Amino acid sequence: MRVDDARAIAGLATLESVWRDARRQSTARLIDAVRRGETLTITGFVAMFLLVVAAAILSTLIFVLARNVRRSVARLAEELAARARVERSEKLLAEVVEQSPATILITDTGGIIRYVNRRFEQASGWPREDVIGQTPKFLESGDTPRDDYKEIWRLLRNGDRWQGLFRNLRRDGSSFWVDTVILPLRGTDGVIHSYVGVGEDITDRREARDQVARAQKLEAVGLLAGGIAHDFNNILTTIIGSAHLAAEEAATGSEQAQDIAQISIAARRAKALVRQLLGFARRETSKSEPIKLYGAIGEAADLLRAAIAPTILIETPDDAPICVLADQTHLHQILINLGTNAAEAIGERPGSIRFSVDRPTDPPADLPDRPDGWVQLCVDDDGPGIPEVERQRVFDAFYTTKPLGKGSGLGLAVVQGLVQDMGGLVRIGTSPEGGARFCVLLPAAAAGSGQRAVPDAGVVPHGHGRLLLVDDRTEIAATFRRVLERLGYRVDAFTAPEIALKAFREKPDRVDLVISDVVMPGMSGTELVTEMRKLRPDLPVVLWTGFKRAALDLPGPAPAVLSKPVDPLDLARAVHEALLPAKQS
Repeated sequence: MRVDDARAIAGLATLESVWRDARRQSTARLIDAVRRGETLTITGFVAMFLLVVAAAILSTLIFVLARNVRRSVARLAEELAARARVERSEKLLAEVVEQSPATILITDTGGIIRYVNRRFEQASGWPREDVIGQTPKFLESGDTPRDDYKEIWRLLRNGDRWQGLFRNLRRDGSSFWVDTVILPLRGTDGVIHSYVGVGEDITDRREARDQVARAQKLEAVGLLAGGIAHDFNNILTTIIGSAHLAAEEAATGSEQAQDIAQISIAARRAKALVRQLLGFARRETSKSEPIKLYGAIGEAADLLRAAIAPTILIETPDDAPICVLADQTHLHQILINLGTNAAEAIGERPGSIRFSVDRPTDPPADLPDRPDGWVQLCVDDDGPGIPEVERQRVFDAFYTTKPLGKGSGLGLAVVQGLVQDMGGLVRIGTSPEGGARFCVLLPAAAAGSGQRAVPDAGVVPHGHGRLLLVDDRTEIAATFRRVLERLGYRVDAFTAPEIALKAFREKPDRVDLVISDVVMPGMSGTELVTEMRKLRPDLPVVLWTGFKRAALDLPGPAPAVLSKPVDPLDLARAVHEALLPAKQS
């Protein structure tokens, strides 16, 4: 059988063609795959290379960043440490400023307060909440002139400092002294932005210095008073005695009588001033005894009416049996000083001075309880009153708010000293009419305990008898010889104690009473009386002296002792009382 191979061959050729096409396609695909693999490999290697490069760059960046972070952290730590140190320093500085013993006040350039420290609050009494935002005007006491403030501002605005003393006011009205430095504060640009005042409270130091100064002043006054008292009182004795004689000869109500009355008033004012000086020097001793207070007030009121303006009315309480334990002379001086102070406060205006007395039912808080209790004497006036800030100083020696010539600054200081010597105290207040009120608390004395009534100032006792008068001052001896002769006595006057003693020894029984100065050249009055009493042990004696009235060591009865300048009325009473025992016997 014949096989037709053509179709088979054609089929094989077709198959071979298909295989070859498939192989070509497969090879092409393989080649393409290889190529793509190569491309991917190259891409992978490039990517890996790029990744490695990126990782290297990133690592480098991370390293650099980490290094910079470490450096930044280190710098930040240093800055924080520095800032902490600054904060600690600022806190320490703030604590130093706040707790500084000096007062510190900071204002802006307009004078508005921005800061005050704790010491300022303590010294001024003002809390910082009340002063911040204010100007320092609330501290001004008025002592610093306005021109001084202008000079301070001029210096500060020019960039200079100022140093000086201020007396500032506290919140309660009292004052304190500050040694102050004020200087400008500049910023980093050199521009002044604030002013700071640093002050040292020297109130205690100044008060101590003032006390030393007052003590020295009082010592000087004591030396001065002791030095001039004798001579000055001798002069006043002559003036007062001569004025008394002239007043008796002058017609009542005449101009001459008025002139003589003014001379007498002026001499008595000088007498009171010398007594005040001696009181400061403590050269006058005091002797407390029961005294009728109303009688003393009446006598003082009579003297004040003659010395002050007639437009001022003096009101005294009705008489009552109230007695105080006091020295009569010092009580009189207290009343005169308080009355004179009230009159000077009223001035030329119409007004009134009112004396009042009462017995406190309860013992005063600052004084001990006494069996006889206490008596309160008050003097009120219609003057302007005394501000609180001044009340602490009114009793200081030589301190006065009155114009020149209207006050010595001693009156109230003397009052306080004398009252304290008597065991009492003085209080300052305001009268119902708005003026000043001074209340004096004195120890009471039981009524009927031998109280001494103040003699009537208008009664001049006359008498008779022979008197021997001795004073080394011719004018005093002559003046009081005439005074005593007009009272009815016969008087032998001497200026030399030795001659007087010789005359007495010749006729000792002829003399009824001896009047003598205590301090004389050659022989003192006590020596003279001692010699005379060797012949007449009971000889009545009246002594006068320009110095303190100290206890005298004399044989026989105690003499009456008068202080110069001698008032003729006091001498007349002393002579009359000294002669009474002899007349009664």
